[in-house]
Amino acid sequence: NRMTAQLEKQTQALVSANRQIDDRRAFTEAVLESVTAGVISVDANSCVTLMNSSAQTLLASDHADGMLGQSLDGISPELCRLITEGKERAIISHAKGTELLTLAVKVAPGASGGHVITFEDITRQLLDQRQAAWSDVARRIAHEIKNPLTPIQLATERLKRRYRTQVGDEDRDLFDELTSTIVRQVGDLRKMVDEFSSFARLPKPVFRDEDALDLVRQAVFLQEVAHSGIAFSVASSDLVDREVRCDRHQFGQAMTNVL
Repeated sequence: NRMTAQLEKQTQALVSANRQIDDRRAFTEAVLESVTAGVISVDANSCVTLMNSSAQTLLASDHADGMLGQSLDGISPELCRLITEGKERAIISHAKGTELLTLAVKVAPGASGGHVITFEDITRQLLDQRQAAWSDVARRIAHEIKNPLTPIQLATERLKRRYRTQVGDEDRDLFDELTSTIVRQVGDLRKMVDEFSSFARLPKPVFRDEDALDLVRQAVFLQEVAHSGIAFSVASSDLVDREVRCDRHQFGQAMTNVL
């Protein structure tokens, strides 16, 4: 009876331990499915042991479960190369069908000689930064071009008023035509500069409810990859409402500028 009781106790302990493991695994999987970053876990042989839905979407994989046990090199040679070269952070290009994505990647050591790879799609973010840079250049150019236009126009009109009567009859029509041409061309150039300047403005924001912490973490993640020598820390409180109504791309651009 004592042996039976001990066996039953051990069985219950084993069942309880397995239940805790299952609960922990379910919790981990739920967390991984809720993050926007792609997460892949590989063993010591670079074979996939875990892949969340974000990784599945970014890598254009239709069946993440079907890739468990497969070599990472066959799924994404670029990611596998980072492990081979021992890199902890990198920005890589990944072909997703006809689309070329730019991914910010972090590689961390995992259990039993394996690795955990996290990556974010920063294609749009880089495009926004590039557009913002060109917009700034365009605004500066437009400003420099527009500055002398008004003085040129005023000077031409003053010349016309002051010297028109002093010009001989045979040259007066030519004088009028030349000064009018200058004034007209200055006006056309001003319109063109205004169009150029309007092209340089930021696109109209699209406001949606976003998780501010998620947006901040994405911006910090990009800086961590770009500046591996700097330690970034994001602190947050569960008591604070993190929902914010904003344009996620312009918010991310602003955060990048702040960082």
